[in-house]
Amino acid sequence: MADELTVDPIRYTRYPTGIFVRAKFGEKFGNFDIGELDCDSLMRWLRSRGGNNEWAENVVAILLGHK
Repeated sequence: MADELTVDPIRYTRYPTGIFVRAKFGEKFGNFDIGELDCDSLMRWLRSRGGNNEWAENVVAILLGHK
């Protein structure tokens, strides 16, 4: 499903923000920190409420260690 958020296994527990979302890690769904999301999922989550600010999205991605 395209709107599912997914966890990047390499990022798991590495970038804690304290902001949790429902995401899929492997085959299981659960509550995961936004810092654990893969970059595509993070961008979709940031835009999920109608937002679209490329500069702010890039700043958040950089702060969370995405390229």
